[in-house]
Amino acid sequence: MLEEIAAGEGRALVVTSGGLIGMAMRIVMGLDLPAMAHCCLAIENSSVHRIQPLPSGLALTQFNALPHLDTPERQHARSHL
Repeated sequence: MLEEIAAGEGRALVVTSGGLIGMAMRIVMGLDLPAMAHCCLAIENSSVHRIQPLPSGLALTQFNALPHLDTPERQHARSHL
């Protein structure tokens, strides 16, 4: 699915769970299962991740960003799993 989305024109927004984000990271970064599981533990709810198509293949260019929760009054809304 990653290749199909990357082959499309323009930007794509995909909303999914941490498990699928972890699997996408595994594919893009060539991670083994233990490394993927370790990365998944860090994924916060509502975090933003970016995968960009490059001539050399897909690249993870943003991981676990929370710009919408970075203000002091929104810190309470950060959560894991």
